[in-house]
Amino acid sequence: MTLIKAFILTILLTGYCAYAQTRLTVAQGGEGMFTTISSALEAAGPGYVIEILDNAVYEEQVTIDSTLNGLTLTSSNPTSSSRPVIMWQDTENVHPKNATEAQDTAIINYDRNGALRVLRARNVTIDGIIVDGGGAMPFGYDNVWQDIESTHPLFHGNAAICLWRSGNVVIRNSDVRNAFYGIAVNDRNAGGIFGNPNPSSPPLIIPGQNFGQTGNHLIEHNHIHGNSWGIYMESVWDLGSTIRFNFIYDNYHQSPDIVSEVLSLDDGEHNPGGAINTKDHNISPLAIYNNTFHNNYLTFGGHWRAGAQHLVFNNIYSSPKYLWADGYNGEFTNPWHTMDPLYPHRMKHSIYAAQASDPVLDERSISVPSVCRMSGEQQIEGYTQVHLMAGIDSGAVQRGAVVTIECDDGSEVEVVTNDFIAPGALIDAPEGEAFPASATIRWFEIQNQFLNTDDPTHPNFLMPDWDHPLVDSIVKNAGWSEAGMVKGNGSIVDIGAAQSAPVPTVFGRITPVSSVFINNNNIANLVFDLAIPPDFSNPRIRYLRFLRDVEYGVDSFGNSAPVIAATSIEDITPPSTTLRNGANSIDVSVEGFMGFYGFFEMVIEGEGPDGQTVTTDVGFLPYIQNDYLFNVKIVDMDGDVLDTVIAGERVGLRLAPMRPGEVGFTETLTDVNVQLNSGNTLYSWPDEGEEPTDPLEITQITDSIQTEVVFTRVPRGGSEYISAMAVWMDEGRLIPFFGSTNVVVVPGAAENVVFEDPPSTNISDEAPIIDPGSARQVQLRVFDRFGNAVNVEVPVTIESLDPEIGDISGPVTTTTDPTGAAFFNAEVTNGTMNDIFTLRATLEANGATDEGRLRIGRYTSVTRKPGSFPPAENFIASPLNPQTPAVTKPEFAVAPNPVNRNESISFYTRRLNYTSAAFSIYDASGNLVKETKARRYNNELPLAEWTSSLTYDLVGRNGRPLAPGSYMVIAVFTTEQGESVRFRETFGVVR
Repeated sequence: MTLIKAFILTILLTGYCAYAQTRLTVAQGGEGMFTTISSALEAAGPGYVIEILDNAVYEEQVTIDSTLNGLTLTSSNPTSSSRPVIMWQDTENVHPKNATEAQDTAIINYDRNGALRVLRARNVTIDGIIVDGGGAMPFGYDNVWQDIESTHPLFHGNAAICLWRSGNVVIRNSDVRNAFYGIAVNDRNAGGIFGNPNPSSPPLIIPGQNFGQTGNHLIEHNHIHGNSWGIYMESVWDLGSTIRFNFIYDNYHQSPDIVSEVLSLDDGEHNPGGAINTKDHNISPLAIYNNTFHNNYLTFGGHWRAGAQHLVFNNIYSSPKYLWADGYNGEFTNPWHTMDPLYPHRMKHSIYAAQASDPVLDERSISVPSVCRMSGEQQIEGYTQVHLMAGIDSGAVQRGAVVTIECDDGSEVEVVTNDFIAPGALIDAPEGEAFPASATIRWFEIQNQFLNTDDPTHPNFLMPDWDHPLVDSIVKNAGWSEAGMVKGNGSIVDIGAAQSAPVPTVFGRITPVSSVFINNNNIANLVFDLAIPPDFSNPRIRYLRFLRDVEYGVDSFGNSAPVIAATSIEDITPPSTTLRNGANSIDVSVEGFMGFYGFFEMVIEGEGPDGQTVTTDVGFLPYIQNDYLFNVKIVDMDGDVLDTVIAGERVGLRLAPMRPGEVGFTETLTDVNVQLNSGNTLYSWPDEGEEPTDPLEITQITDSIQTEVVFTRVPRGGSEYISAMAVWMDEGRLIPFFGSTNVVVVPGAAENVVFEDPPSTNISDEAPIIDPGSARQVQLRVFDRFGNAVNVEVPVTIESLDPEIGDISGPVTTTTDPTGAAFFNAEVTNGTMNDIFTLRATLEANGATDEGRLRIGRYTSVTRKPGSFPPAENFIASPLNPQTPAVTKPEFAVAPNPVNRNESISFYTRRLNYTSAAFSIYDASGNLVKETKARRYNNELPLAEWTSSLTYDLVGRNGRPLAPGSYMVIAVFTTEQGESVRFRETFGVVR
């Protein structure tokens, strides 16, 4: 255990706020609180935000585990093309290597292989990070998995991002590359709603026993490229997930050596590479929409027990890296793992380029129409064959191209002929073989109409040419309207990830709270959490369908997966029930045979801040045939049902198992599993005066039970869902019981005040910079004893312990805002550079205190005026002030140019002998505006004095003057010994 973790454990046990520091910063150059991501994670707790300030390459494996539920890992500018890089090739998590190791669960770790790993954690967000797997590394071993009849090999590979048995993970605005699996998801929840045994599973798997603990991920607005497989989903046994608005490209085996290595491994022949691959994933659905797939090998690959239950719409599928008829120089030709044709009733409004072989151009003799007043025929060139893929050949693509014939008098006439197939033609295969015309799937070699296919950082990368007639007619505003996804201007979204107009950034998410219960009258009860921001108003159901009797393909493999029949899909008229942010319960009527497995899919729409239509992503509510349930209630000590509880207060949990028809169940149930869907812990009420430390355990229930419990953590959004699961053995048949309820958890009384910026001295020794001459905001937060930020006004006072160095400017007492935050302003008084002063905050309610420190920095602002600088802005207000004390380590500064006095600044160093330097200047949005280099010509200058490195005119790469605002320069110097010295400074431009 590290010292930081030990300290956090100590403050947990003493009632101190373990989750106080909500924002930690990382930068390799020391500008942040930590210089590595891993060290920041060591200091973090649930709900923290870790922000990486620079764009450095972090060569470290990053792991987010269950102690960090709710954590966000982000960069300073997530939507910029310049972002920090996590680079790691995981060569350690590659076991088991044989059948003996496979018997020891402590050794099995192949499915936790990754550069950035999320392990058993919930509500984690990865935003604006480049994750590099360090190169594709497939691995595998024969005779690893054993069942009664045979043994099976293990085949896997390294991942850039690994999601392992986690829930509600968001990956957005990120670049995921250079691994065997870009994103590898393993949602193997043995008690998931769709949990099923396989040859290597434990003998007893009870579907629903641990409902909702994995899945419900959101993968959006990413670039996923340069991997063997872009996304790999394995053992997805619980909630559905969404993959949308991603650019997924260049995913194939990147070299002949990788092809050979894959084929040399057992089971490697089933891994041809491509965009998305699924294995042991045939009931839980994915929503895959508005993605652009380009230059992959396969698009949808299937392995063992892969299913075709997913909802797929509004996607672009351009040409593959290698045509399937050719493969990788003859390897993996015509792969039977492709699942694209298996979505005849589940894929909508998408565009396919030919995957199997090039479309055939040929000439045909076309009769000259009589309007030309001439007879005979003309030779016209057009597409005569389009072999998209197995099951979708030329016979499945509608014919009827319009060709132009030139008459003798020079006039032209358009003629419709069935001899040719026109780009944009509908795919209309016979029923059950591929896509019906109503699916609106078209053939179009759209890769020829992308504005840019070479530079992923270019704003037009994989952007369709909206002015092209076919793009305008079959791509623009051509999304599937039933789902209700729209752009900000109110028009239906375009097909693909790139859009001709911005899409709303306001959206919500749907999370199922329990499995759907359908009574004997075919009334289905849908219970879900709706998470929408404050500017999402008037929520209502836009789209609702029920997929009944989803088949469990026990022996399916690749393209043999069962197809969802049209008769299995029921459109549901949405009820007029008023929806709200948080818990919702609605009843709908369904018809016909339900089957054992199924799910509802739903989209909710509302109004955004400007009145435009906004939506959630697609939410999936699972159904499994079951008539036995738990009645779950949270009550006060008098037995009255509660809808709100206070963290730390004693309440009651009432459980009553019910038979079909809501008749009381009087048999004894053992090992009842009660869990909180947030991932937090529900504790048994402790002895008087003690802190809650024992998680709730219920060994048995007969008839009903009420036990005293305590909630300690406020979940994200405030609503906590309590689920109860158990199983009863009835004459050899396992009967699961499910039940859930929700309650709002609010913070307890204020107990602790903690510095966030600057960081608490209990969390970090770092003292962030405060520049002389300007105020710096100081942020505190007040928490209850469990680390929940208070949501009421609480008085806080602050003081400087070193007022002769720095002090508080303005009020020294204030109250917290609804998030528990309090803000003050600090300023330098008489301190000089590198002096440190300490601030102390006091919580008036109980006298609790905390301290943070600030360090005085340099004058780095540049105030620009037309013409020349006023005299006061020369040496006196710059780092060149002769009063600056001598230094013993290299320093770098930005200041006005005191000599030329024109629109320029100068870069200065001291105590640094260097041979060359490179300067990169970024604007406040992280965009690179200038790169320049300098070389040291005079090494005789005294190192103790400031020496000009370069004078730079205030113009950008476009030759125009820099706009007013804040800028940052990153300077990298190469010393005479060949070492690199790196600095980062900010300056401002005011005109």
